[in-house]
Amino acid sequence: QRAGEMVRRMGEGGTSPPIEITATSPPDGGPRLFLVWAELEDCLSNLLANAVEAIASERPEAARLSFAAEYDQTKWFPLKLMVGNTGKKISDNVQEQMFELFFTTKSSGTGVGLFEVSTFMTGLNGLVDYRYLDSERINRFRLLFPPEVIVAPSPARRSAKWKTCSKDVDR
Repeated sequence: QRAGEMVRRMGEGGTSPPIEITATSPPDGGPRLFLVWAELEDCLSNLLANAVEAIASERPEAARLSFAAEYDQTKWFPLKLMVGNTGKKISDNVQEQMFELFFTTKSSGTGVGLFEVSTFMTGLNGLVDYRYLDSERINRFRLLFPPEVIVAPSPARRSAKWKTCSKDVDR
């Protein structure tokens, strides 16, 4: 929920050229996480800034940025945060190196941003990955969070879980 708010704030500032920004999240707001919000915010800021740069330099006429969160307790990585953009597809050569420290394709880049994202996710036993979705012409980065960083499921799921626990205890 906080990440979605961050994306919306980004859109309020206006961009040139205009970028269509969409943010979707689980209807119940998703789970609460056990992590340092400032570090996650840095990761998302990094991905979003890269997305805006990619859009503005490559395809400003069809500029779209998307942010989505999905939560499914049955998955190996139950929480996924996804940042997508309509910039040019990242080449295979760049994909192989983009999470390495000091690797950059930008003249003013430091090569630290995606490395920090990768390091943060690895520290949580999570993953970050990239895929180009040909059908939608979208670059998509996913942050995949493991169950151990989820403190509490969404309120609806939490109450269902407590009901199950109380039945088990009553036996």
